[in-house]
Amino acid sequence: MEKEQKEQKELNEILDCCKIEWNMNSIDGLLNWINQANNEEQKVFLKLLKNFAYYTHERVNNIFKDLHSSFTKEHSSILKNFKENAYENTLFLPVYKNNKDRTSSYDMHGCYRITNGLSKHCFKTDLYFLKKDSDFPIEKIDNIVFIDDMIGTGKTMKKFLESIFEECAEEVAIRNKRFFLIVLEACEEGINYINKFVEQQMIDLTIIYSNLHKKAFSNQYIFLSDELNSSKKLIYDLEVKINNNRLDNVLGYKGSESLMAFYHNTPNNTLSSFWKENEIINWNPLFPRIKNDNPFYSKQSLSERKKTQKRSNYIAKTL
Repeated sequence: MEKEQKEQKELNEILDCCKIEWNMNSIDGLLNWINQANNEEQKVFLKLLKNFAYYTHERVNNIFKDLHSSFTKEHSSILKNFKENAYENTLFLPVYKNNKDRTSSYDMHGCYRITNGLSKHCFKTDLYFLKKDSDFPIEKIDNIVFIDDMIGTGKTMKKFLESIFEECAEEVAIRNKRFFLIVLEACEEGINYINKFVEQQMIDLTIIYSNLHKKAFSNQYIFLSDELNSSKKLIYDLEVKINNNRLDNVLGYKGSESLMAFYHNTPNNTLSSFWKENEIINWNPLFPRIKNDNPFYSKQSLSERKKTQKRSNYIAKTL
C-alpha cells in the first residue's frame, strides 16, 4: 500500500511538473497516454518524461532570441548591416526538401525572423528566389544561415547541402560561402556526422545549438546500468507493436532515441510511443506527428511561388 502511494505521488509530481513546463491547461491527456501502458512500462515512461523536452511557442521564441544574440556578437566582424534589421551579405534559409514540400524548418525560419525583428530582405524560402533577385544577388552573399528545429542523425542536412550545391553548381561558387546551422536541439551523433561530411568536402560550416541531447537509453544517462537493458527492451517491444513490426521508427527513426516535441510538430527521431498512433492495439500518442501539408509547392509557377512566399511571411507574423 505504501509503495503504491509513493508511486502515485511520484506520478502526480511529474505530471504536474510537465503541466507547468509545457504550459498545459490540464494533465488529462498525459494521464490518458500513460495509462495505456502496463505498470512496468509506466515506470519507464515516468523517467523518460522527466527528461522530455517540449518546446512551446514561447520557449522557442526565447531561445531564438538568445541564439541570435550570441550569433551576432560572436560573428559581428563578418556581418555587414544593411540597415538596423537586415544584413547586406547574410542570407537566412530554412532546410527545405528538393521537391519543396513544406517542413518544420519553414516554421522555425519564420519564427526566427519575427522573434528577432529581422527584415524579409535577408530571409528567403529557397535559393530559387535568390537566383532571380536582382536586389540581393547571391554573389553579394558571404554568409548563409540555415534555421531548423533539430539535428537528428545529420543525414537530412547532408542531403540538403548536397542538393543546394547541385542546384547552384553552374551559376555561382556557393561552396565557398560561410555556412551556419542554427537549431534548438542537437544530437551528438548527428553533429559528428555533419562535421565529418563538411570536413571531407572542405565546407566552412558552424553549428549553433541551444541543447545537446543524448540518446534516451545511453548508459548512465536516465537509467542506471542494472535497469538500462530491461527498460530499453520494454519500450522496444511496445514500439514494435505500435509500428506493426516495422522497425524503422522503433526507438525513434533509425534508433535515434530522442525525447523532444515542438509546438508545431514532433520529429520522427523521438521515441515513436510518444507520437505514433495504432488503432489495432488502441494506442493514442501524446504528441501526434503531423505529416507534410504542402506537396504541391514544387509544381507552382513562379508567380504562385511568390504568393506562397508572401503567405508564408504572413503566417510567420501571426505566430
